[in-house]
Amino acid sequence: MPPRISLVFDTAQVIRSPGLLVGSVNITASGGLDFIHMTLATGDSLFLLDTLEGYAGEEELVRPIQWAITPGLAVGTTLHFRVLVRDFVGFEKADTVDFQTVP
Repeated sequence: MPPRISLVFDTAQVIRSPGLLVGSVNITASGGLDFIHMTLATGDSLFLLDTLEGYAGEEELVRPIQWAITPGLAVGTTLHFRVLVRDFVGFEKADTVDFQTVP
């Protein structure tokens, strides 16, 4: 059975440049968690945050997120947050959420 992912962000989450993206990734992986790959990027990839984390078979994990948004992104820029999870059985699951920068 593929891992389950729940992305948790405050419904009032506002993204400013500069600013912070704050939330959490909640994962259940009955096959034991192998890795999490998280990215935050603009459509043109001029702004990119990327992290790959290995794990030792945890079946449940809450991974807090607090990523700094650099200055210089135009108002209305879309940021794509994507998480990919793989378990030790080889099942993968991905989820994505988009944010737009505001003044």
